[in-house]
Amino acid sequence: MQLTGRVIVVTGAGNGIGRALCHRFARERPAAIAVTDIDRASAERVALPGMLQRGDGYFLHTVSAAGLLTHPYSATYAVTKHAALAFAEWLSIAYGDRGIKVSALCPQGVKTDMLKRAEENTSRFLIDGALEADAVAELVVRGLERERFLILPHQEVAEYARRRAADPDRWLGGMRRSLRHS
Repeated sequence: MQLTGRVIVVTGAGNGIGRALCHRFARERPAAIAVTDIDRASAERVALPGMLQRGDGYFLHTVSAAGLLTHPYSATYAVTKHAALAFAEWLSIAYGDRGIKVSALCPQGVKTDMLKRAEENTSRFLIDGALEADAVAELVVRGLERERFLILPHQEVAEYARRRAADPDRWLGGMRRSLRHS
């Protein structure tokens, strides 16, 4: 999908990845970018009925690698990210044949305020391989051009997901060991 001439809606656009996406998407000359955060009324005005009527639309969900894998330090983060990925999959299945495309952005660490707060409260988990938000935004544009469902800025996430699916018991044991040694 090309972004030129498109209407783009970015949720959580006030900070971090959302803000970087807005800045990066603007260089692609879209028709409009809706910068949203928690204003439900605005989001409802531009969501699924308009897209379905046109038979054309795109949802980009900023999920996290935790949606594919897990998050060993936060049950709520892991569960909500799994739910976000499941919702993106459901949208793709339910509406893909009606012109609605869906991508799920699943990065590991990204240098944002959220990662800085996590470092202060837990450990250096995800800090070492963290990417700049602008680099993630660039990779998102490439993923959208290819209409990829999973956009994985950290390539190792694909291998981790394969290992998790191939042998869940081994995966869980490895995660427990990792947690013990952190």
